Amino acid sequence: MKSKAFAGIGACNTPNTPTLPIGTIMGKTAHILSMQRKWCMTASNQVGAEHFFRQGLDVEGRDAQAEGLFKMFLPAHTTVTPAGGIVMDDEAILQRARQLLIDHKVYRKTPRFMTLEGDDRRVLHQREHTMAALHTLRVFQVLQETLDQPVNMVICWTPDGAITREQCQVETTGGAGIAIALADSLGIPVFNLQREDHLSRICEFIGEPLPTR
Repeated sequence: MKSKAFAGIGACNTPNTPTLPIGTIMGKTAHILSMQRKWCMTASNQVGAEHFFRQGLDVEGRDAQAEGLFKMFLPAHTTVTPAGGIVMDDEAILQRARQLLIDHKVYRKTPRFMTLEGDDRRVLHQREHTMAALHTLRVFQVLQETLDQPVNMVICWTPDGAITREQCQVETTGGAGIAIALADSLGIPVFNLQREDHLSRICEFIGEPLPTR
């Protein structure tokens, strides 16, 4: 039986303060879902929200990776590969991932670094190559390394509380918006902890009181 999976994503500036411990809540959620419920968590090595999700596995993280309960996807341009990280550098798979973002109309205006292929990509600037790698990384967090294993849900925090493709804005949602928009287009539920109703459901699930804002 295929393990259920969730993507743990979000903004670099995800709060984790005594009055708004979103990071702590993310960590506890990851621990319960992955280590107790045996769900597979997909994440990356980004800071902020994804760091908090990874912290939830703490010393058990490597065991979780060995059991297939934690997949840390890394961009092709990565220079440091954490133990167990999955570097996505197969050009054929990367091309399919870029095309999926176009097919699902994730962008209001598709950037050229997602449309050019093969030798044409040589005209791209280094920053564009980096952005393409980060954008496609989000595809793997939602669909995993073979692009045909969609997660069951996305748990995140973004400043704007976006949960649909239409609500995602580059300026406010950030890079997490790529995963949110793709998940929404695929009918995958998105729980954004910036929304009080979503935060309340997660807090009830992990047995934590709802923070007072």
